[in-house]
Amino acid sequence: MKSYSFLLIIALLFASGCNVDLQDGIVTKKDVQDYSYNFTVNGCTTGDQAFSSLDSMCEGLKNDSLNNYCAYDLRRSKFDTDCFGRGTW
Repeated sequence: MKSYSFLLIIALLFASGCNVDLQDGIVTKKDVQDYSYNFTVNGCTTGDQAFSSLDSMCEGLKNDSLNNYCAYDLRRSKFDTDCFGRGTW
């Protein structure tokens, strides 16, 4: 019976890819966040921006130079929506 449990765990890990956590013999899905954006307004693009944390993305949204001075209103809107409690614009 133990071999079936082991095979089940391996199958779950394989099916879920890298988005799992094995703790105390229990497979759970990790909470994966996407801290990225790419906005384009009138041909002006921020480019693909990706960050490792919400705090760094919130700082990146405010950085005009990083975002090629583009999509100010969209960046501000995303900041207002996603960065509540993480400083001011």
